[in-house]
Amino acid sequence: ERPKKAPRDIEIKSEISQFISLAPNAPPCNIMTITGDHGFERKLVEVNEKGYRTLAAFRQDASKEALLNNCVYDSWFWRMLLSLREKAGRPVKEEVIEKKRSRKKIRTKEEEGMDSSSPVAFVNGALLRRCVGQKVRAVVQVIWSDTESVIGKSTDNQRIVIKGLPPSPLTTYLEVIGIAKTENTIRAQVWTNFGNNFDAQNYNELCRLADGEFRHLFI
Repeated sequence: ERPKKAPRDIEIKSEISQFISLAPNAPPCNIMTITGDHGFERKLVEVNEKGYRTLAAFRQDASKEALLNNCVYDSWFWRMLLSLREKAGRPVKEEVIEKKRSRKKIRTKEEEGMDSSSPVAFVNGALLRRCVGQKVRAVVQVIWSDTESVIGKSTDNQRIVIKGLPPSPLTTYLEVIGIAKTENTIRAQVWTNFGNNFDAQNYNELCRLADGEFRHLFI
């Protein structure tokens, strides 16, 4: 006798079917699942064949990680996606020692009051204003760049200035992780080219969820 499918697996399949049935979500488009369970592999293969790019995020040591990896384009550990340590809890002894050493570092006036150790906040232009001094993550459409900065349009169509040394060449869309210096400026720590085609509307919805009812999943 076959094991019964868990209600959550059925729900995930239903949500994917509903998503691809909507005209604005026609391929090419990304679909990400955040789970360590299984039971919907055929659905992932089906949407791959339709032209979608499937992605997955897992808890570390998820039981069905290897099985799902065979059905998606790319995958990440959930905590690494959020730029957190691989494991939750207190750091190991070596990390404690390193942290004590880092406290001796002299901080510049620019760095004073800025928290680079906290979880990374997913932001658009509106949310960036509320995160000054915090570590943030944003995707922008590049409007102008030189060797020291980039001016971009956020996923909610607001102007963001990114300071630092951008990669070369730049693609149309760029993800940056860094410290929010002002309400529209980020001091970049990590730059990642996101290609010339990117669903800014979906990312903007992700920012809204990360700041709203699903905030606990992003901390």
